[in-house]
Amino acid sequence: MRVWCAAGAALLGALIPMSVALAQTDVPKPVPAHRGDQTVTIVLTGDVGINASRQPVDPRGGYKAGFHAWAETTAQIAGDINGDLNFLNLETIVTDRNDLQADSKEQTGPFNFQMHPEGLRHLVAKGFNVLSLANNHSMDYGLAGLKETLRHVGALRGNGVLAAAGVGMNREEASRPHVVTIKGSDIAFSATGISLVAHMANPHV
Repeated sequence: MRVWCAAGAALLGALIPMSVALAQTDVPKPVPAHRGDQTVTIVLTGDVGINASRQPVDPRGGYKAGFHAWAETTAQIAGDINGDLNFLNLETIVTDRNDLQADSKEQTGPFNFQMHPEGLRHLVAKGFNVLSLANNHSMDYGLAGLKETLRHVGALRGNGVLAAAGVGMNREEASRPHVVTIKGSDIAFSATGISLVAHMANPHV
């Protein structure tokens, strides 16, 4: 098996001003560019979010340097999201609620990011299918926000999302590698971020 990795710096730059909401139940499956049977292509991009800090979530689009409908946010990079596996670091929580309490994270001017599930559906429909959830914004809205992310990401597993690693309701879930089988080869993905053990003290939030 050969693995090709396409650097994602250009993708990240295009995604910063984040994209017509998807109403259908099933997320369309993008078709990877044609390659040899034994070649697995992995496209990598970095931190991805849709809203600026503490902006409300909206099913129509995101607020970063003004309002942007979902389609606008990925229009310039759609052709580049054509690997067998397309990876991004989801540096935000995912929720359809605007009543969650932002966590100050013991900072004087913290950034707190949240995005609507329709934003995630759009990214998955464009081809992103492997997600890292372990980063310094996965607990921006506390344990309630983490549960929201797990719920909405979980709803897309097997329906566009092949792997989403790095967070969980306990250490084992958070550290567990996710295995994807592509062209007869098993590829494991794992993600490591900031320890969330302290936030698990009250599992009933």
